[in-house]
Amino acid sequence: MTLKPFKWLFFLLFFGVSSAFAQANFESLVQVNLLDSDLPVQIDPDRVRNPFFWEVEYRGKKSYILGIHHIGISIDQLPDIVKEKLAESDTFIKETKTEDPITQLLVEVEGRLDEDTVIKDLIGKEAWNNLENTLTDGKSPHKIKEKYLKKFVPWRVMSYITVRAILENGFTGSLESELAQLATLYSKERTQKGAQGLQFKYLEQIGDTLKMLKEIVTPEALREVALDRDFLEKAKTETRALRESYIQGDLVDYASVHRSQHSEANFDRLITQRNNEWFPRLKDAFKDGAAFAVVGAGHLVDTDGIVELFRQDPNFKINRVVP
Repeated sequence: MTLKPFKWLFFLLFFGVSSAFAQANFESLVQVNLLDSDLPVQIDPDRVRNPFFWEVEYRGKKSYILGIHHIGISIDQLPDIVKEKLAESDTFIKETKTEDPITQLLVEVEGRLDEDTVIKDLIGKEAWNNLENTLTDGKSPHKIKEKYLKKFVPWRVMSYITVRAILENGFTGSLESELAQLATLYSKERTQKGAQGLQFKYLEQIGDTLKMLKEIVTPEALREVALDRDFLEKAKTETRALRESYIQGDLVDYASVHRSQHSEANFDRLITQRNNEWFPRLKDAFKDGAAFAVVGAGHLVDTDGIVELFRQDPNFKINRVVP
């Protein structure tokens, strides 16, 4: 499988496949002190001017779907209408369940190589040396200890690189995590008042997500990235560009950028196939109304996106919400 060099480096971020894992992995590393420094605290003043936010109507019953930039954007940067519609919802939907301890343990176990293997064995000495020199550099406040990096499987290395690039750009925040926490808070407030809490639904199983990551982030793919000594700087440039597109709310530009970062085969596996699998599940949930779905923004835009699938279904009406 051939991937476009560097243009695909952050598909984990762009498509949200494992950006939730990337954030969870990083928080896990901080909690167990695998990293040599704490996560910096910085509030980004940039507001998302026109969120990737749509109202979906089925026979007069309305639901909402929000496209998110998983890491590097905070909920406080979104217009208030997003939180208002979440507060009115009865069902909260996200891509996969990442917050429970069992799932986190599974990600931890699947993200490590067996005891007889290190990542250098899979990607070669030169690629490993570049990874080690860049990511364990003592000058960076976000460095990772070499003894842990060498035991990561390829997709977890890429997850770490994703978070590292975002942090070194000075961005923090995890929209999916923050929205899930807010939905949980709303649910508890309702049950405390004697009302029914929110239902939580997921579009795919964690095992399916991990299987896909293994298929896409091969040792060869990681080697292609790591052989370039400037891979982290190029990653930082790309994450800044896409994040700015998201803040501006530019659907055309966002779609163009994320489409250009993948080979046709990878785009089909990461986006098109999963959109087609998720769409019937979203339709079923939206038929009852009062649902609020959160997915990576890359799943909504473009001609293969979920928004277009809803437009093509005569039983649904979909319109972008303009604050």
